[in-house]
Amino acid sequence: MLPAPEAPAALDGAVPSILGVLLRMEDRRALDSAQVATWLHHPNRVVRRHAVLAAGRVRDRRMVPSAIAALADPSSSVRAEAAFALGLMGDTSAAVVRALTQMLTASADADPREGAEAAASLARLGTPAAFDVLLTHVTAAAGMDAGAGEALLQLWRAPRSLRLVEAVRPHLAAPDRTVRWNAAYALARPGGAVAAPALITLANDEDPEIRALVMRALRAAAVDSVQLRAQALPTLRAALADAHAHVRINALVSLATFRDAGDAAAIAERLGDANGNVRVAAAQALGELGGALSAQRLLATATSDTIPIGIRATALAALARVDPTAALDIARGWARTADWLHRLHAARTAAALPGSLSADDMLREQARDADPRIAVVALRAAAVRDSSAGMQALLIERLASSDAALRAAAVSALARNPHGAGLALLMEAYERARHDSVPAAALAVVDALGALQSTGVPAARAFFLRFPPSHDARIRRRVTERLGDSGWADAPATASERSDSFYVEVVRTLLVPALTADFRPRVAIGTRHGEIVLALAPDHAPLTVHNFLTLVNSGYYRGDDEADSSATRWHRVVPNFVLQDGDPRGDGTGNPGYAIRDELNRLRYGRGVLGMALSGPDTGGGQYFITHAPQPHLDGGYTIFGRVVAGMAAADSVVQDDTILYIREVR
Repeated sequence: MLPAPEAPAALDGAVPSILGVLLRMEDRRALDSAQVATWLHHPNRVVRRHAVLAAGRVRDRRMVPSAIAALADPSSSVRAEAAFALGLMGDTSAAVVRALTQMLTASADADPREGAEAAASLARLGTPAAFDVLLTHVTAAAGMDAGAGEALLQLWRAPRSLRLVEAVRPHLAAPDRTVRWNAAYALARPGGAVAAPALITLANDEDPEIRALVMRALRAAAVDSVQLRAQALPTLRAALADAHAHVRINALVSLATFRDAGDAAAIAERLGDANGNVRVAAAQALGELGGALSAQRLLATATSDTIPIGIRATALAALARVDPTAALDIARGWARTADWLHRLHAARTAAALPGSLSADDMLREQARDADPRIAVVALRAAAVRDSSAGMQALLIERLASSDAALRAAAVSALARNPHGAGLALLMEAYERARHDSVPAAALAVVDALGALQSTGVPAARAFFLRFPPSHDARIRRRVTERLGDSGWADAPATASERSDSFYVEVVRTLLVPALTADFRPRVAIGTRHGEIVLALAPDHAPLTVHNFLTLVNSGYYRGDDEADSSATRWHRVVPNFVLQDGDPRGDGTGNPGYAIRDELNRLRYGRGVLGMALSGPDTGGGQYFITHAPQPHLDGGYTIFGRVVAGMAAADSVVQDDTILYIREVR
């Protein structure tokens, strides 16, 4: 569901400058609450809307009374934004719950979109009182407008109970597809035995995404606890032949949880499926199932040169669970190839094998690989198994690497040994890490210093005496968590050093055109399955869109050498969830050397939505993902900054490690 825009408002005079100041406040996470409160009464509704959104994004609870007052704004878009902002602020007081409840119950007679935001924010607050409001509203609603529909959907966050199932069950039979899907998601997302009997009634629904939700919910633990196995197993087995790939994927995942050897042949047939992600799910399922037939088919898949590397690597990882010896033999062969990706998967396989299997020599050898991507994986695994003086020497040697990720792995491994990482060594490691463009090594050193501090060594005092505050917000946050903040307490809180003119320029070139002329920059991603075209959303995430376009147009996503395939692969694809890239390094650890702020917004994670990948709040940079299917649990947690407008079939066909042919802005 996307917010429907009101008629364009005039954005002349001082309005662009005000929007620029609000962007700056958001980016610096420093709100002038008095000024923002004044702008909440500005005659231009766009200013009011962005003012209350800024308060929510900064999570400034001083603005809660102003946001509650904005629920009565003359503009529907401002009222909806105020409801969203209250959810971000996280104030669970009775006043907030009461205000959102009033908006939800009044939305049927006003703008249902306001009710939708009120329902989502109530669920985000997560209190018993808030969930009681949602359950009552779903039960009493005369019809399923946007507010009631969102209340129904958001019950996925509520604790499982018979009351919940009884409130949702009638909507599973609704004639409207969206209502049925919302009801199914509300029951299926968290799983649980209490929901399984109701969900199985939708196993043959005409909508494939509803069928996929049902298959996902029919896991063995949930089914067996309510004596539903006799119905669930035939349902899952039949779904292996479903016309829709998403249904087949989820059926494979759930069927594997029953670990019935009799299913091996039917699951193995899916290794030849026309959809690559179904083949991936089948390989993973056979790894769960085990047995001779599973081992045979996985071995054949892993060693076939005609099968894409992503599927072969999945088969190898699954084989490691079924026949570790055979998997190690294949991994040794891959470790000797010139292709870095084969060597990477060899290291990952060896790292996952039981310690009793003689993979240690291979890991030690790969820990010296000239390619740091391979060395990182092998070093981490080898150091866990080997605490000898020779391994300690190798770890210290790797601290001299030019690669920050490899130094981070070495520091983390040394820190596990009480005698491996002394204070002097860590201080020198941090000194070098200060000059990195990425924070991986610095973060690892701070973690190690924190561990050392806990043993009685005055690591924090030594650290704060020697080093000035970092300009990287991620490092600052980690230092506070591990070492306290006394040493850097007086450092400025600003995370962004951008000039005021930068924000005004973003407003002028992206935000104003989007708000007044529905400007949607487009980016095309080439794959071997076809082109994926993305329309960006600068009206909802202007700084994120600016960052993405800057990286696209600078050639960042191609790396320094366009002929280097390591810079052009989808490094993470989870079947029927997301496909993810944006890492020129190619192994999922790369970033552009900085982090950007989250721009959480009211857009929803439907199918084909573009989001910013994170490792925690405000850690986005270059990596992005595209959803295969709706993922409401991501709403309000990851910045949405675009959507697929062409080529979704190509996106569905991408498997992990598939090549990206190009990524460029298109006019």
